Amino acid sequence: MSESSGEGLFVMLIVVVAVVIIVVFAGHAYPQIYSFLGQGNGIDKQTMTQMEDNFGTIIKNIKDCQAIQDQECVCDVMPNFPGTFVKPLTLDIQSSGTNMVINLMSGKSKINGGDVNVNLQPMSIRNKNYEIETTPQTATQMTMKFDTRNSPYPNIVTKGVVVSGKIYRKDKITSVFLTTPNKDDAESLQKQIDNFPACQENRKTAVDTFDALVLDLNTIGTGATEQKPIILPTDYSISYDQNSIALKYKGFPVQEIVLNTVTNTINPQLAKLEKAGLMCNTGEIKTNRIATLNIKKDATTNCITLQIT
Repeated sequence: MSESSGEGLFVMLIVVVAVVIIVVFAGHAYPQIYSFLGQGNGIDKQTMTQMEDNFGTIIKNIKDCQAIQDQECVCDVMPNFPGTFVKPLTLDIQSSGTNMVINLMSGKSKINGGDVNVNLQPMSIRNKNYEIETTPQTATQMTMKFDTRNSPYPNIVTKGVVVSGKIYRKDKITSVFLTTPNKDDAESLQKQIDNFPACQENRKTAVDTFDALVLDLNTIGTGATEQKPIILPTDYSISYDQNSIALKYKGFPVQEIVLNTVTNTINPQLAKLEKAGLMCNTGEIKTNRIATLNIKKDATTNCITLQIT
């Protein structure tokens, strides 16, 4: 065998080995590459781009909501709900210290990820009177599955279906995905949640005004008359009848006090007004300009009259 023939065989051997290595590597890497390109999971590239845009919107919306000084309200988070993501994509949410890490997953492959400085939890909402549980269901990790076989609404395993693309901001630390164990209630609950008060800076002004009025009702002396300045943001009102007084946003109760009882559906710490009398009259306070509120407690009946001047 000539020297040139030996060199030719050696080169051919190198080429064969290289091809084998490429084939083997490609075989192992193919699922990840395919998934990354948005094809290995059956999702076309255009749809995958939209899904990643939706994920970016979710992270931004949660952070924007957290920056608002408000609570007991809702923020829009998931766009195009319940079709925010398509099967087999999932949202994997888990705690990491004081943060929550949110990953968009396709099977075991991570498509995108981000972290938010808020404690995200699932919380049940009941169909009867649309009551929200006062305590979130503790979860250090949860996976939200989309486009499930049993319901178009995303599902959190063992927690039920998520009924809204909005999150309910319970307090400054905790925000929750509203869920129900009964998927048949999801559509009606979603429509009701759309009427929940939206988180906004001026909402805190309305709540503070209401709380101050409640305190005045509880402290005014028998036979006394007091005058207080009052102003409410647009779309907020305070309505009252003989037995109760409520702060409302577009007619939806934000806080409600039932006088002289321990019943309060939203703010238990303000539930009992032991010194307050019942209301003498029925009415509504709705003013976005500074007005004077006259508070009078009758010396004989002990009931309270409210009047705007």
